[in-house]
Amino acid sequence: GSVRTALGAGLAPFLTEGGLEPFDVTHPDVRHHGFGFQARVGLFPDAVTDSGLGLLFAHNELNWERTPPAQFAGVSHFEQSVFGIFGNLEREPWRITGVLYYLDTEAVGDTYAGRYQGFTTGYLELHRTLQHRLVAFARREDSWDFTRVVYLDLFPNFVTGRTILGLRWDFRPRQALTLQIGATRSRTDAYREFRLQWSGVLF
Repeated sequence: GSVRTALGAGLAPFLTEGGLEPFDVTHPDVRHHGFGFQARVGLFPDAVTDSGLGLLFAHNELNWERTPPAQFAGVSHFEQSVFGIFGNLEREPWRITGVLYYLDTEAVGDTYAGRYQGFTTGYLELHRTLQHRLVAFARREDSWDFTRVVYLDLFPNFVTGRTILGLRWDFRPRQALTLQIGATRSRTDAYREFRLQWSGVLF
């Protein structure tokens, strides 16, 4: 078995009217970005598979791109901390993957100063390898304790629950077609999805 660790640091996303904007390597501009770092450690008892458990932590300083919305006029930026646990179990032809996060947000400034608000989110995904290069999968995503989190007022379309069923066909090496259906619930809406997707590595 093995213990695997990872550390990272860099420029955190910034807040826009459309959500979070990551650093654009094609048009580098560091003016609005704060600092962020991540750490991850995992225990993998079986070196042959990716079965294992682990913990992760991340912290980001989320600045505004422009003047904040009126309800956040006194907020200079948000401090976001993420605590997580993940797991992966592989037993051919099955694979189960799950992640659970707790996100803590603090509005820094005159409004909501020093007020931490957190919520929990996560998912569980099940894969089953079939014949003829087919893989069936199911995924459930959920969030809890999010209704009073001020930070999420910036994301009215934040998904609070989703169920997905799908079938992937690996018709060529590094090429796949995926068909999936889903039912999604956000903070403001509920809808169904139907997707047909091609994915592949060209080079």
